[in-house]
Amino acid sequence: MSVVFWGLVLLFIYQLVRKILSKEKIPKGEAFIFVLNLAVFIGAFGGFLNIARFVSDTNTPITTIYGSDFWNFMSFFNLLALLILSVVSGIRLVRKNRA
Repeated sequence: MSVVFWGLVLLFIYQLVRKILSKEKIPKGEAFIFVLNLAVFIGAFGGFLNIARFVSDTNTPITTIYGSDFWNFMSFFNLLALLILSVVSGIRLVRKNRA
């Protein structure tokens, strides 16, 4: 997808988060980190789905795409790490007690 499309998606998500949480004073840096983490996770997940479709359509072994089982595992680990970062940054953004 184009850079303009992803820029608009990021802008939309940022504005949505800002509008939802406008009643509470939140640091803009935390909102930016959350939006950035979410965008990176969505992009990585989209690439992973494209690889999965390719493997399914061409009956190619996944080890041919990634090179070995280790890199296949690292791809899953990458998605898991991005998901955890997105969830943690989202929780930090909406938590009630700010110290």
